[in-house]
Amino acid sequence: MVAPTHPPQAHAGVALNVDFIRTGMRFRGWSQQKFANVIGYSGAHVSRVFAGQGGASPKMVASILAAFDTGQPDTIRYEEIVKIEAYPDDEPWTEVDTAAE
Repeated sequence: MVAPTHPPQAHAGVALNVDFIRTGMRFRGWSQQKFANVIGYSGAHVSRVFAGQGGASPKMVASILAAFDTGQPDTIRYEEIVKIEAYPDDEPWTEVDTAAE
């Protein structure tokens, strides 16, 4: 068996909360192409990221946040548009008995 010349690349970037973003797009009356134009990316690139075929770069996340920024306290936050992955283990935190120290 011959090894591939280029190993498969992991999808760089972060996964987006596409449902949340689409809700914001609908609220503003933006099609996916209009949204892509607003954030400065091609429609094809946005489509690939939305389909999970790649992650969003920090620059793309910043562009999305800027596009939805209303200058009001209810402006969306990073945590709302990016999927925060859960820990692979059952328990992400371990309790420590600090009284014993």
